Amino acid sequence: MKKLFFLLLFIAPLTLLGQGEGNKYIREGNKLYENGKFAEASAKYDEALIEDTESFEGAFNLGDALYRQEKFEEAASLFEVLANQEATKENIAKAYHNLGNSYMKTNKVKDAVKAYKKSLMNNPNDYDTKYNLSHAQRLMKKQEEEKKDQEKDEDKKDDEKKDDDEDKDGEKDEDKDGDKEKDDKDKGDKDDEKKDDGDEKKDDKGDEDKKDQPKPQQRDGVSKEDATKLLEALKNDEEKLQKELMKQKVKGQPVQIQKPW
Repeated sequence: MKKLFFLLLFIAPLTLLGQGEGNKYIREGNKLYENGKFAEASAKYDEALIEDTESFEGAFNLGDALYRQEKFEEAASLFEVLANQEATKENIAKAYHNLGNSYMKTNKVKDAVKAYKKSLMNNPNDYDTKYNLSHAQRLMKKQEEEKKDQEKDEDKKDDEKKDDDEDKDGEKDEDKDGDKEKDDKDKGDKDDEKKDDGDEKKDDKGDEDKKDQPKPQQRDGVSKEDATKLLEALKNDEEKLQKELMKQKVKGQPVQIQKPW
């Protein structure tokens, strides 16, 4: 693990070429870099680039100093530019190697794998780059597997949530059916009560109608029953009278009884 850590941090200033004024600043920057004064070294490399804007060595060593200051994204930007410049295969390989290291520090593992592969295309025998590439590939595979597992877990949660929603919808439908049955029952009870109330009102109305109907008035004078009784009495009296007359043998016309009607 310690060896891997060293390899991932393996960056070094390039061997200086030429004796120009820009190289003077590069040499001063290298001494500061070796003493761990990376910020001061960056300043010297900046001065070197002011003197020679196309200095591959000045830009490369500035990238190293930025990396040491944990400014990984800025370092990656510099190494990416350097990797696409015209230089020796060895220097291009080193630029891609350090670019891969910068990507690893920003968790861009897939980009790091690509950078290490390009480094080996320019320097196939670099053991440090091979080692870092192998580590990056293992890490990328692990991340992909974790991503798949995470997606499976999310799909499982979505399925469980969907099932829960369906169960809740089923319970709601059952509640609705129960409420509907209750409403129908209540409605039926209300209709029965309404019907009973209507029958009671109807009966009350019939009683009132009977009360309102006029009673038959009695006719003035003798009723039919009394008249019948009277006729029978008269008839009996008449028979009794005839019998008396026959007994007395009264001469003359018999007396006729006038009926009262």
